[in-house]
Amino acid sequence: MTRLYKVAETIRSFIALEIPKNIISQIRQVQNDIKAYDFKAHDIKIRWSRPENIHLTLSFLGDIDESQILMAKNAIKVSSTQYTPLNLSAKRVGVFPNMKRPKVLWIGLGGQIDILSAIQKKLNQNLERSGFNIEKRPFKGHLTIGRIKGGKLPGLFGDVINQYNDFKTENFICREVVLFNSDLKPTGPVYNRLFSAEL
Repeated sequence: MTRLYKVAETIRSFIALEIPKNIISQIRQVQNDIKAYDFKAHDIKIRWSRPENIHLTLSFLGDIDESQILMAKNAIKVSSTQYTPLNLSAKRVGVFPNMKRPKVLWIGLGGQIDILSAIQKKLNQNLERSGFNIEKRPFKGHLTIGRIKGGKLPGLFGDVINQYNDFKTENFICREVVLFNSDLKPTGPVYNRLFSAEL
């Protein structure tokens, strides 16, 4: 007799802090200003993040099933109760991993960075205890605004970035930690809130 097994459905997910719309609006302006540079002349392509998708990632979980969703929710809830709302700002522009091989264009953060790092560390500890494989690289809080391909003149990014050394938004408050589903579409990812817990 053939035994039929039900294959568990999985969803692509991550945990993040949302960024207020007024801050996103200022980030959109930075994106638009940078887009004005003639990158194509240097064989550089940038895939820009949709402003409405920009967020502060705390932990990327990848494809998880229903039981893991419950464990992730619990880890978020337990971690969030230990901290109060965060006071942050968005500031400066930079690239990962470095200027010689720029791959990710980002905006950095200011404000209560030490508390942000503590929240992220506590969250990852609780996720790891639940069996998640957590990335071991040091946490560097940032907002990805574009992904870079190609390029013959890495120094060009230095010229662009230096113009944003003084860029800084007003402070904003992050009040909750959110579990998102990332639904990959031909036109780009769509992020849906699955769960949130207040700080």
